[in-house]
Amino acid sequence: MSLLRCCWKAIKGLCPKCGHGSIVQSRIAIKERCDSCGLKFIDQSGDGWVFLLFLDRALFIFPIVVCFYFGINIKAVIGLCIVLLCTFIWLTTQRLGVSLAIEYWIWEGRKIKKPQ
Repeated sequence: MSLLRCCWKAIKGLCPKCGHGSIVQSRIAIKERCDSCGLKFIDQSGDGWVFLLFLDRALFIFPIVVCFYFGINIKAVIGLCIVLLCTFIWLTTQRLGVSLAIEYWIWEGRKIKKPQ
């Protein structure tokens, strides 16, 4: 199973393994298991934060650093920060899903081969 397929399922709020069960418990929480296939999403309490941290840093801080490096107007940088912050709050469920999908793909998804 490809990483993109796992991430796409998770962005839609579906289990990265079966693509049927929902991963979302609430706006800021992921279910413990898939309702359809029984995949345990949260295996250990510390799992998953690395991928979420990486996504947040790469997608939030990098554009700000680029703006300062190229000397873009400070008002534009502040506006960009506000827009990015609102976007990240709005897309919390999708970001959690993508971090879950990356973790699933690293541990399990690469072992599943496509049927011939």
